[in-house]
Amino acid sequence: MAHGQTDPSQLRRSSRLVALRGAWALLFGLAALLRPGMSLGVFVLAFGTYALVDGVAAVAQALWAVEQPRQGAPLLLEGGVSVALGVAAWGWPFAVSPAVLFLVAMWGIITGLLELLAARWLLHAPVDRLLLRMAGGASTFLGVVLLLLPHAGTRRVVLLVGLYAVMFGACTALAASGLPPAKPLPEPEAGQSEAA
Repeated sequence: MAHGQTDPSQLRRSSRLVALRGAWALLFGLAALLRPGMSLGVFVLAFGTYALVDGVAAVAQALWAVEQPRQGAPLLLEGGVSVALGVAAWGWPFAVSPAVLFLVAMWGIITGLLELLAARWLLHAPVDRLLLRMAGGASTFLGVVLLLLPHAGTRRVVLLVGLYAVMFGACTALAASGLPPAKPLPEPEAGQSEAA
Protein backbone atom coordinates (compact mmCIF):
# COMPACT_ATOMS: atom_id res chain seq x y z
CA MET A 1 0.00 0.00 0.00
CA ALA A 2 1.32 3.43 -0.92
CA HIS A 3 2.48 5.68 1.86
CA GLY A 4 -0.11 8.23 3.03
CA GLN A 5 -3.13 6.36 1.63
CA THR A 6 -5.84 4.60 3.56
CA ASP A 7 -6.44 0.86 3.42
CA PRO A 8 -9.51 0.08 1.26
CA SER A 9 -11.29 -1.54 4.22
CA GLN A 10 -11.25 1.81 6.03
CA LEU A 11 -12.83 3.50 3.01
CA ARG A 12 -15.50 0.81 2.81
CA ARG A 13 -16.43 1.46 6.42
CA SER A 14 -16.83 5.15 5.67
CA SER A 15 -18.92 4.68 2.50
CA ARG A 16 -22.19 5.24 4.36
CA LEU A 17 -20.95 8.52 5.78
CA VAL A 18 -19.77 9.67 2.35
CA ALA A 19 -23.19 8.77 0.93
CA LEU A 20 -24.90 10.58 3.81
CA ARG A 21 -22.96 13.77 3.11
CA GLY A 22 -23.84 13.55 -0.57
CA ALA A 23 -27.54 12.93 0.03
CA TRP A 24 -27.74 15.70 2.64
CA ALA A 25 -26.08 18.19 0.27
CA LEU A 26 -28.44 17.22 -2.56
CA LEU A 27 -31.47 17.64 -0.29
CA PHE A 28 -30.31 21.06 0.93
CA GLY A 29 -29.38 22.20 -2.59
CA LEU A 30 -32.72 21.21 -4.10
CA ALA A 31 -34.58 22.90 -1.23
CA ALA A 32 -32.60 26.11 -1.82
CA LEU A 33 -33.25 26.04 -5.57
CA LEU A 34 -36.96 25.47 -5.01
CA ARG A 35 -37.20 28.27 -2.42
CA PRO A 36 -34.82 31.02 -3.65
CA GLY A 37 -37.10 33.71 -2.24
CA MET A 38 -36.52 32.72 1.40
CA SER A 39 -35.63 35.50 3.80
CA LEU A 40 -32.07 36.10 4.96
CA GLY A 41 -32.88 34.84 8.45
CA VAL A 42 -34.35 31.60 7.12
CA PHE A 43 -31.34 31.09 4.86
CA VAL A 44 -28.91 31.62 7.75
CA LEU A 45 -30.69 28.95 9.82
CA ALA A 46 -31.05 26.59 6.85
CA PHE A 47 -27.40 26.87 5.87
CA GLY A 48 -26.38 26.57 9.52
CA THR A 49 -28.30 23.31 9.75
CA TYR A 50 -26.67 22.00 6.58
CA ALA A 51 -23.17 22.96 7.72
CA LEU A 52 -23.70 21.48 11.19
CA VAL A 53 -24.90 18.07 9.95
CA ASP A 54 -22.28 17.92 7.21
CA GLY A 55 -19.56 18.88 9.69
CA VAL A 56 -20.53 16.17 12.15
CA ALA A 57 -20.52 13.60 9.32
CA ALA A 58 -17.09 14.79 8.14
CA VAL A 59 -15.66 14.49 11.66
CA ALA A 60 -17.13 10.99 12.00
CA GLN A 61 -15.68 10.03 8.63
CA ALA A 62 -12.25 11.34 9.65
CA LEU A 63 -12.29 9.35 12.88
CA TRP A 64 -13.72 6.20 11.28
CA ALA A 65 -11.97 5.94 7.92
CA VAL A 66 -8.26 6.48 8.45
CA GLU A 67 -5.27 4.53 9.68
CA GLN A 68 -3.05 7.50 10.53
CA PRO A 69 -4.08 10.84 12.08
CA ARG A 70 -2.46 12.82 9.25
CA GLN A 71 -4.73 11.17 6.68
CA GLY A 72 -7.89 12.25 8.48
CA ALA A 73 -6.67 15.72 9.42
CA PRO A 74 -8.21 17.53 6.39
CA LEU A 75 -11.63 15.97 7.01
CA LEU A 76 -11.38 16.65 10.73
CA LEU A 77 -10.55 20.32 10.15
CA GLU A 78 -13.24 20.61 7.47
CA GLY A 79 -15.80 19.17 9.85
CA GLY A 80 -14.68 21.46 12.65
CA VAL A 81 -15.06 24.56 10.46
CA SER A 82 -18.54 23.47 9.34
CA VAL A 83 -19.69 22.66 12.87
CA ALA A 84 -18.41 26.04 14.12
CA LEU A 85 -20.32 27.88 11.39
CA GLY A 86 -23.46 25.86 12.05
CA VAL A 87 -23.33 26.55 15.79
CA ALA A 88 -22.73 30.26 15.15
CA ALA A 89 -25.68 30.43 12.74
CA TRP A 90 -28.03 28.90 15.29
CA GLY A 91 -26.55 30.51 18.38
CA TRP A 92 -26.23 34.05 17.06
CA PRO A 93 -28.38 34.29 13.88
CA PHE A 94 -28.79 38.05 14.11
CA ALA A 95 -25.04 38.58 14.45
CA VAL A 96 -24.26 36.16 11.62
CA SER A 97 -26.85 37.50 9.14
CA PRO A 98 -25.09 40.77 8.16
CA ALA A 99 -21.84 38.91 7.45
CA VAL A 100 -23.36 35.70 6.08
CA LEU A 101 -22.04 36.22 2.55
CA PHE A 102 -18.45 36.66 3.75
CA LEU A 103 -18.74 33.75 6.22
CA VAL A 104 -20.13 31.37 3.59
CA ALA A 105 -17.43 32.49 1.15
CA MET A 106 -14.63 31.79 3.61
CA TRP A 107 -16.27 28.52 4.59
CA GLY A 108 -16.34 27.48 0.93
CA ILE A 109 -12.69 28.32 0.30
CA ILE A 110 -11.38 26.70 3.49
CA THR A 111 -13.45 23.52 3.24
CA GLY A 112 -12.78 23.25 -0.49
CA LEU A 113 -9.02 23.29 -0.03
CA LEU A 114 -9.31 20.73 2.77
CA GLU A 115 -11.49 18.51 0.55
CA LEU A 116 -8.81 18.62 -2.15
CA LEU A 117 -6.22 17.48 0.40
CA ALA A 118 -8.53 14.74 1.66
CA ALA A 119 -9.06 13.40 -1.86
CA ARG A 120 -5.31 13.29 -2.42
CA TRP A 121 -4.52 11.45 0.82
CA LEU A 122 -7.50 9.14 1.25
CA LEU A 123 -8.44 7.67 -2.12
CA HIS A 124 -6.88 5.04 -4.38
CA ALA A 125 -9.28 4.94 -7.35
CA PRO A 126 -8.64 7.76 -9.86
CA VAL A 127 -12.36 8.20 -10.58
CA ASP A 128 -13.31 8.55 -6.90
CA ARG A 129 -10.38 10.90 -6.34
CA LEU A 130 -11.48 13.02 -9.31
CA LEU A 131 -15.07 13.19 -8.04
CA LEU A 132 -14.00 14.40 -4.61
CA ARG A 133 -11.61 16.87 -6.19
CA MET A 134 -14.55 18.20 -8.20
CA ALA A 135 -16.54 18.53 -4.96
CA GLY A 136 -13.66 20.41 -3.35
CA GLY A 137 -13.30 22.57 -6.43
CA ALA A 138 -17.00 23.42 -6.27
CA SER A 139 -16.64 24.56 -2.66
CA THR A 140 -13.64 26.73 -3.46
CA PHE A 141 -15.33 28.17 -6.57
CA LEU A 142 -18.41 29.07 -4.51
CA GLY A 143 -16.26 30.95 -2.02
CA VAL A 144 -14.39 32.89 -4.68
CA VAL A 145 -17.60 33.84 -6.53
CA LEU A 146 -19.26 35.08 -3.34
CA LEU A 147 -16.21 37.19 -2.51
CA LEU A 148 -16.42 38.73 -5.97
CA LEU A 149 -20.10 39.56 -5.42
CA PRO A 150 -20.07 41.42 -2.08
CA HIS A 151 -23.39 43.14 -2.79
CA ALA A 152 -25.28 40.11 -4.09
CA GLY A 153 -28.85 39.92 -2.88
CA THR A 154 -30.19 37.11 -0.75
CA ARG A 155 -31.96 35.47 -3.71
CA ARG A 156 -28.76 35.30 -5.76
CA VAL A 157 -26.78 33.93 -2.83
CA VAL A 158 -29.40 31.25 -2.17
CA LEU A 159 -29.34 30.18 -5.82
CA LEU A 160 -25.53 30.05 -5.92
CA VAL A 161 -25.36 28.03 -2.71
CA GLY A 162 -28.13 25.74 -3.97
CA LEU A 163 -26.29 25.04 -7.23
CA TYR A 164 -23.08 24.40 -5.31
CA ALA A 165 -24.79 21.98 -2.91
CA VAL A 166 -26.34 19.99 -5.78
CA MET A 167 -22.96 19.66 -7.52
CA PHE A 168 -21.15 18.81 -4.29
CA GLY A 169 -23.80 16.28 -3.35
CA ALA A 170 -23.80 14.61 -6.75
CA CYS A 171 -19.99 14.27 -6.83
CA THR A 172 -19.86 12.98 -3.25
CA ALA A 173 -22.70 10.50 -3.75
CA LEU A 174 -21.09 9.16 -6.94
CA ALA A 175 -17.78 8.76 -5.11
CA ALA A 176 -19.57 6.88 -2.33
CA SER A 177 -21.15 4.52 -4.85
CA GLY A 178 -17.68 3.36 -5.82
CA LEU A 179 -16.87 2.38 -2.22
CA PRO A 180 -18.46 -1.00 -1.46
CA PRO A 181 -19.93 -1.50 2.01
CA ALA A 182 -17.84 -3.06 4.71
CA LYS A 183 -17.65 -6.83 4.74
CA PRO A 184 -17.75 -8.72 8.05
CA LEU A 185 -14.49 -10.19 9.22
CA PRO A 186 -14.18 -13.93 8.53
CA GLU A 187 -14.77 -16.13 11.57
CA PRO A 188 -11.82 -18.26 12.67
CA GLU A 189 -12.00 -21.95 11.83
CA ALA A 190 -12.81 -24.39 14.59
CA GLY A 191 -9.31 -25.82 14.66
CA GLN A 192 -7.77 -22.38 14.93
CA SER A 193 -10.05 -21.30 17.77
CA GLU A 194 -9.31 -24.46 19.73
CA ALA A 195 -5.58 -24.03 19.20
CA ALA A 196 -5.83 -20.50 20.54
